[in-house]
Order: sequence, then C-alpha cells, then structure tokens
Amino acid sequence: MKLKNLYLILFLLLGEGIIIVSFNHFGRDVQPDILTSNIIVASVIFCLCAVELMNPIIDLNDQTQADIGGIGIRWVFLFVFVFGSIAVMAYSLVNNKTDFISFWLFESILLMVLILGLYFSKTVTEKVSQVYHEEKKLRSQLLEIKACIDDLKFVGQVEGKLNQDDQNALNELLENLRYLSPSNHAKAAELEAAILLDLQLLKSELSKTVQIQNTKAILGRCDLMYKQRKQLYSN
Repeated sequence: MKLKNLYLILFLLLGEGIIIVSFNHFGRDVQPDILTSNIIVASVIFCLCAVELMNPIIDLNDQTQADIGGIGIRWVFLFVFVFGSIAVMAYSLVNNKTDFISFWLFESILLMVLILGLYFSKTVTEKVSQVYHEEKKLRSQLLEIKACIDDLKFVGQVEGKLNQDDQNALNELLENLRYLSPSNHAKAAELEAAILLDLQLLKSELSKTVQIQNTKAILGRCDLMYKQRKQLYSN
C-alpha cells in the first residue's frame, strides 16, 4: 500500500471517530434515528471533502488536463450538497419534532443533486479528453510533414544535394505549415497525406542520388496542395 493511501485511510478513520463521538456526546437529547442519520450524513460529507482535498487538482502526468474541465462543475454541486446537508442536520438537531422520513426525503434530494453534478463533471472531463486526442490525431500528420521537411533541409544544407531555390521553397513551405490549423475534413487529410508522400519520395531519391532534376516540380506540387489544404477547415 502506498504511503499516501495509508495517510488517507488513517485520516478518514480518525475523522470518522471524531464525528461519532461528537454527535453521541452533544446529541444526547436527539432522537436515536435522527442522530444516526446525522452521523451518516456527516460521515459522507467528511469523506467527500477529505478525498477532494487530498487528491491533487492538477495531474502533471496527464497531458490532456481533462480534470480541470469538470472540477468547477463538481465543486458547485458539492457545495450545494454540503451546505444543504448541514442546514438539514442543523434543523433536525434544533427541532426535536423532525421525523426520520422528512430528514431522508430532503437528504435524498441533495444526494440526487450531488450525483447529477458528478455525472456532469465526468461528462465534461471525458469531452475535454476526447477533444484533446482528436486534436492530437489531426496534428500528427502535420507534425510528420514538418519533420520530413527538417530532414530534407538537413540533407540540403549539410550534404549539398539541394540548391538554394529548393531550400528556400522548403523554408517557405515549413513556415506556411506553422500557421495551418488542424482540420477533420476528409479532403484535408488526403492533401496532407499527398504532401507527406511527395516529401518522403523526394527524401528517398536524395538519399540515392547526388541531385535529382524534378525537385522543383515536386516542391511546386506540394505548395499547390498546401494552398488547397489552407482553404479547408473543420466541419
């Protein structure tokens, strides 16, 4: 068992013990069923708040940071549940005529609010994570194109297999790609794949020969496809 989990368990057990002793000591004149109900509700509130406070708000290992998207919703509904429950408990302790059914009727409503909030929070978290992975997937092909251009520039500069005009064309294409937004359009994916294929073919040819004659034509075709791709946005 991790030391962090052990601390949490000890904290929860100690807090639960304090809750039970306190209610039994100060609530001697309260109806037994109402007193037990108060102990149960107080224990739920304590556990919820303890788990919420002892867990880190931001997980640095999670690149999506999806939890941040749902934390505000969760805290709002948790706030409503906690303070609503405290109000119900306070009223039941002050008013000795409070009956068991009425107590749990109000608490059930508050529990429904809490569960609804947890559901909304989870939904938002999953949506944020889904959007992140979709964006990452859309960017992956563009990143491959940029990496291929960097390789071609290296070949051109270090091995001298590309003339200055070709290197300028690669620099211009790379610069243009920096400002190209990802798109989930099917045609956009096709154009990106075609650009990548041409660049990979050019890279393969340069690795075999000193210099090829159709470099300008290939880079011109890539630039044309880039201009077509620039007009496509997400649906």
